[in-house]
Amino acid sequence: MPEAYERGSMAASLFRLRVWRSRVLVLKEGKGAWVLDAGSGRGLTGRMVERRGAFVVQMDASYESLEKSSGERVQGVFSSPPFRPSVFDAIIMSFSLHMVVDKAFAVTVLGTKLKKGGEFFVLDIARPKSRLIAEIFGIYTRILAPLMAFLATGRDIRLFCGLHEMYASTLSAEEWRSLLTGLFAVKELKELDLGIAFSFLGKN
Repeated sequence: MPEAYERGSMAASLFRLRVWRSRVLVLKEGKGAWVLDAGSGRGLTGRMVERRGAFVVQMDASYESLEKSSGERVQGVFSSPPFRPSVFDAIIMSFSLHMVVDKAFAVTVLGTKLKKGGEFFVLDIARPKSRLIAEIFGIYTRILAPLMAFLATGRDIRLFCGLHEMYASTLSAEEWRSLLTGLFAVKELKELDLGIAFSFLGKN
């Protein structure tokens, strides 16, 4: 299932997912750094950092996803991550924060696991500022994205019908900005592809 979800997500993003994930390379941490990939799934974003010599710990609530990944893996949730305070040089969250109800609480708790001066990176979907683009993308996520994901995976199309609800319930770019800049010193905040996704890099 995790592999099918990855293929479906790649197709639904019009194959932009890999490009968006590469934004994680703005992190300064490299060889020898300890990095937490929070909500790692199969660990594809963390692997990009790992190639630069960082030691990446993957944390996910799903045992099935962790089983499909490799490296150091820990089952855990954002509200109570099983790590001591101030242990990581960087924390990354790649398309995992939008699923959390209390986003501020999750980020605050995870932030306690970050060393002083450490970096916090978030990559996620957003509702664009432009009402027209938001409406167009809403139609896309309701009709075309599930169809493309289904064609890419051959799975039951109902597995991907939640894409629109996920998009409709996510924060706007401004709401993301307000949330994250209230918790970290901003190093970079970039809107991607007409504002349907964004990347944030902050410092503890």
